Amino acid sequence: QNHTPGGTELTRLQAHADASFIILAGSDTVSEALSALFRYICAIPEVQVHLREELQHAPPLEEDGDAVERLMKLPYLDACVQEALRLVPPVAAGPPRWNKDTATQILDHVIPAGTIVACPNYAMFRDRKFLT
Repeated sequence: QNHTPGGTELTRLQAHADASFIILAGSDTVSEALSALFRYICAIPEVQVHLREELQHAPPLEEDGDAVERLMKLPYLDACVQEALRLVPPVAAGPPRWNKDTATQILDHVIPAGTIVACPNYAMFRDRKFLT
């Protein structure tokens, strides 16, 4: 809880939702993401060649603390990481949302009041209508 003056107070349900998300976010997500990344890099020789070329032509990383920033500027490496996360999302669903006392309409679907919803990442990231 945020007990500072004017701070936002969470309901018990919101605190439970946040806690479950934080636990998921901190457990094994990095190892799952890296496993997926290396699995796809190893399986596709063309990706290996392109990635190797990009890394070989990148400025050398020095021990001055900017290695992460420099790596983030490599577009093919970034694309590989993003694609691995799309294909094998380390978290099953986005954070849950609760519509409290009011029914909510999303497109032509009505979500009844008091319903908790979350988007399943694996299914959503494979649906072509979301890949535009």
